[in-house]
Amino acid sequence: MWPKEAFGGSATYGFPVGILTISTRHALLPGNVQNAQSFPLPVVYEEVAVEDPHVLMHGDPALLPAIISAAQRLAKQGVRAVAGACGSFAYYQKAVADAVDVPVFLSILTQVPFIQQSLGTRKKLCIICAAEFTMNERVFAQCNITDTSNLVIRQMCGHPEFDRMVKATDPMDPAKMRDEVVAVSTGALRDDRTIAAFLLQCSDLPPFASAVQQATGLPVFDMTLLIRWLQSAACYLPYSGMTRAQAARL
Repeated sequence: MWPKEAFGGSATYGFPVGILTISTRHALLPGNVQNAQSFPLPVVYEEVAVEDPHVLMHGDPALLPAIISAAQRLAKQGVRAVAGACGSFAYYQKAVADAVDVPVFLSILTQVPFIQQSLGTRKKLCIICAAEFTMNERVFAQCNITDTSNLVIRQMCGHPEFDRMVKATDPMDPAKMRDEVVAVSTGALRDDRTIAAFLLQCSDLPPFASAVQQATGLPVFDMTLLIRWLQSAACYLPYSGMTRAQAARL
């Protein structure tokens, strides 16, 4: 249905979700947040000038103006939600949400309180992250994570193929990477049988979410899945189908 009035103001339009990215050089497999083929609807990317990812992973406050500016550029293009392609954008969640007029989910960690409610008091959520030091009080506060007692943290740093991917100097072997992610997941489950779900904090890990689920039999949450949910919320398609007609009364 056409609107009564249509307005311009942007060279492109029609993207339900805009995604903040940083400069990366490693392989971006299907399923990765920065691979546009991971999503059923179009996405638009806006790069934040961050040459060293470790600066973002430490939550440098000096990055905030550039991140806000990038989010505002996405909003100007008409996106209905803004997401982040790196879990460490979580450091800036509240400030960016205040700076734009659309919903903001800069990290899958924003979903942790929601997932915790589903697990009750006796079950745990295992977060598989790039580096454990990024799971800190600053990030938890930004994502309204007030209870960490039922969180199990495991990191990918220190595993050969993951480290090779991060360095981006040699080609990555996706099968080896998958095996490392699965090994971390199954190892965590062996150590703690109260784990009832997994959350992949790093946006390089969703390509292996299906393998984690097959190996553990548990629900798996990640940023790619969250963005697909945002797309559905931003472009809610009407239901269609047949309904039973009332028979004419004689």
